[in-house]
Amino acid sequence: MKLNDFIWMPFSDSRDDYRNDIAKAAINEDWGHDLRYLYDYVRDNFEISHKQGKVRTSPEGAYCLFRAGSLVTREGEPLTILGVKNRLSGKQPYFYKRLFARERFVVRDDDNVEHDEEAPPAPDYEIPPYHPEYKLAYNFEHYLDDHEPRMEERFPALTTHQRFLCIYAALELAHKRGNQAAVPQWYCDRNADEGSYQWLLPLYVTTEDLSIKPDLVATLSPQPEYAEYNVRTLIPPEYAYSHARAVSGRDPQFRTWA
Repeated sequence: MKLNDFIWMPFSDSRDDYRNDIAKAAINEDWGHDLRYLYDYVRDNFEISHKQGKVRTSPEGAYCLFRAGSLVTREGEPLTILGVKNRLSGKQPYFYKRLFARERFVVRDDDNVEHDEEAPPAPDYEIPPYHPEYKLAYNFEHYLDDHEPRMEERFPALTTHQRFLCIYAALELAHKRGNQAAVPQWYCDRNADEGSYQWLLPLYVTTEDLSIKPDLVATLSPQPEYAEYNVRTLIPPEYAYSHARAVSGRDPQFRTWA
């Protein structure tokens, strides 16, 4: 179940934007320009929670509750999103009402009846192991030709062939040390019914310093039936940050990517 099929979440620069509510209540961190990283964070964590049966609906379907991932307040209180039944036909079943920033709270339904509730459990991140023994399946035409401007921006002094050699070597090296370098992400394709775990490999071409932002990040889709990882695309690290943050907690391993 995708978030946008289940609940309407206001997404604008207005004060009613749910991202503002979460950013104000949660432990302070950088969520990017216009809180853009929170969009993917909430969406990905909803999908995981729904898949694990952790999205709670009232018996009459008047409202729903689900956690804003594993985020908590400074005092360690959980953050719970409340959605109320949408009376508009042809729309999502629920729409965003408010955020609760405590373990126990009261929800008032349309009939003004109060219901004692507590925060649903946070999603569990059941991240599969990385397999450095898998082969990598490449599509260099996509990396180097379809995204040629991106490659030129990152490596302006290199020829196309030199970029190929550098990217190939960087991928193979990152894959060999994948148990230490690979970062999990949750990702759902636009036409897919649900998301799944993928891997992100930071690629260092212009520096050996692994403590700074990588040049690019490769997205890997597991293909266990072939013992392969499909290297789908190469993206700037800031593009990869939000989906990694959604399931990787506050791991400093990818903090430089934002």
